[in-house]
Amino acid sequence: MAQRIDRYELKERIGAGGQATVWLGEDTLLERTVAVKVMNQLATVQPEYIDTLMREARLAAGLSHPNIATVYDFKVEGDDA
Repeated sequence: MAQRIDRYELKERIGAGGQATVWLGEDTLLERTVAVKVMNQLATVQPEYIDTLMREARLAAGLSHPNIATVYDFKVEGDDA
C-alpha cells in the first residue's frame, strides 16, 4: 500500500540526500503527478531551519521556467493551516 502525506500519495522514492528524500507522487485532489520532497526529521528540529525552508519555498513558488520544478505546496507536519 502506498504511503500518503495529506493529499499526496507517495508512489516511488526517486532520490535521497542528507537532508531530504524525494518521492514520485500523485496529488489526489488535482489528479496530477508531482514530486514530493520530504525533509528528514533531524533537518527540521530547529525552528530557524523551518523558517529558512519556508522562505525558500516562497521564493521558488514565484519562479516560472521550464527547467525549474514548480512549487505547488509547502506543509509543516502538525501545521493545520
